[in-house]
Amino acid sequence: MNLFALIPVKGLKDGKTRLQDALDDAGRAALNALLADRVLEAAFAARDVSGVIVVSPDDEALAWAVARGATALREPPGGGLNFALDDARALALMQGADSVLVLPADLPLVGAADIAALAARARRARAMVIAPDAAGSGTNALLLRPAAAIPFRFGTGSFRAHLAEARRAHLPVRTVHRAGLAFDLDTPDDLARLPARP
Repeated sequence: MNLFALIPVKGLKDGKTRLQDALDDAGRAALNALLADRVLEAAFAARDVSGVIVVSPDDEALAWAVARGATALREPPGGGLNFALDDARALALMQGADSVLVLPADLPLVGAADIAALAARARRARAMVIAPDAAGSGTNALLLRPAAAIPFRFGTGSFRAHLAEARRAHLPVRTVHRAGLAFDLDTPDDLARLPARP
């Protein structure tokens, strides 16, 4: 399996607007950088990952990605997350990927072992491996083998939307529940539950 990780980063300064009552602009920028660093570190540490592509509309985020050894891809204006991931997937395919793993850049507890658990479920057969958020509504990790098996459906209710796409494609589904993948940081309540040293 030649697996590429696709990491969408909204922007180091612009992300996590729902935290603006809890953190000032500098605090949110520092948090966004910490979160993105954590996800990128996990992707690079995972032995199953052959390449890492960061897709973002933000110049600072793209420069950050390059400095850390990832491939940086500019998100086209106005397209939204799913279109950006389509572009990242196309680039991964051009670089020889047969599988892709989407990891949002707001998973403070994710580690290489979580990625290994996802990859292990798709190593020997075509599959969609999906990790829902703690509420069972969103998608916190999505591995597709083959890479272009289904369209991306990130957004409200994405977990069910991805399951529906897999059914349409007759693609076997494997769901993974792990603490490092279930916890995403979006709200002040999430911030309060964040361990001091994630």
